[in-house]
Amino acid sequence: MKQVVFLLSLMLGVAVATAQPLQEPLVGPTVTISEDNVYNVADEMPQFPGGQAELSKYLIKNIRYPDMALECDC
Repeated sequence: MKQVVFLLSLMLGVAVATAQPLQEPLVGPTVTISEDNVYNVADEMPQFPGGQAELSKYLIKNIRYPDMALECDC
């Protein structure tokens, strides 16, 4: 029993001794926000080029429902 405890202690000691130190997290550039750059409302809302009708045409043309789902009676 003493040998088992000794071996476990030795393995724990080796694991702690060879562990890599924590690295600092990667941090992007610091962003400074001033009150001059904060907007609550956009002057012009973004929209799809050509408006809602063109968006509908684009979606009808490009969305493909999976064949497996079409065949399923679920």
